[in-house]
Amino acid sequence: TFQWLQSLHTDSYEININNSDNGEIQKKVTVLNSENITLKRGFPYSWWVFSKSEKSSIISKSQVWVFYLEGVSQSVHLPFPARLISPDVEEEITLDNGKFFFQWEGRDLDNDIISFDFYLGEDVDEMILIRSGLTGTGVEIELDEGKNYYWKIITKDSNHSTSSSALGVFSTSS
Repeated sequence: TFQWLQSLHTDSYEININNSDNGEIQKKVTVLNSENITLKRGFPYSWWVFSKSEKSSIISKSQVWVFYLEGVSQSVHLPFPARLISPDVEEEITLDNGKFFFQWEGRDLDNDIISFDFYLGEDVDEMILIRSGLTGTGVEIELDEGKNYYWKIITKDSNHSTSSSALGVFSTSS
């Protein structure tokens, strides 16, 4: 609702509302000193009023007011760090034909996880990306027997946000 002070000797008012982003102007004529107008959210606006009299050709313009109509708020949440399920921390695992099936759990309040990246290495400082763009929560990886390994999962969501899991450490039996 837009309101302004009444002016003397005025028969009608013309309210003008300008969308400052796209230049679109809405105009409405009224005999009252207030008017309800529906606007799009998320834009800056300016507005002013012309006062008109049937007895005079002089049109008075008010001052120009500006405001921003806040858009609908949207929350964007980072994905939670993946929870490493298998292998368990410091577990010694037995390989099946030289391979092991890794499992983790991913969660995001927005439910917009798009992929996981799997990192593995024998040295915590030299982990490498083994698989990227995984859409499931498990992957089978070939490993060597009798080694210590570190692993982690990077979770990615549709807002290009990422989170890194805790570091997992395990060994393979000989």
